[in-house]
Amino acid sequence: MTRFVLIILGWLGSAALLLAAVVWLELDWNFLFGFDPRQDFMVLQSCVGALAALTGTWFLSGASRDLGTRIFSLIICLALVGTALWVFLLSVSPSPLWFRGGETVLLSLPAAFWALRSFRSWR
Repeated sequence: MTRFVLIILGWLGSAALLLAAVVWLELDWNFLFGFDPRQDFMVLQSCVGALAALTGTWFLSGASRDLGTRIFSLIICLALVGTALWVFLLSVSPSPLWFRGGETVLLSLPAAFWALRSFRSWR
């Protein structure tokens, strides 16, 4: 039971960290006055946070073996993919396609990790 709770908390924490990193970068580069990419400390924080979250989801996708954690992690991955598609398709901000596409890929990577680990464990 403790392992189950820790894995679920890990998925929640890594998904929240990844979403926070993407929102932080969006607010830094694409807030109020149009798209203005710049290199500053907020970009570094966003990149480190996203990398930490993706590393966490990579390891958590391998650790999620029982049915409960698999279903819960799938729900989180689908929520992140839904958020990614919402950002990409319904964005009214003036950000370029490469920026929205990068955010979409970044938010979809946990689902790709989940699918890859599921395929490997299924074979």
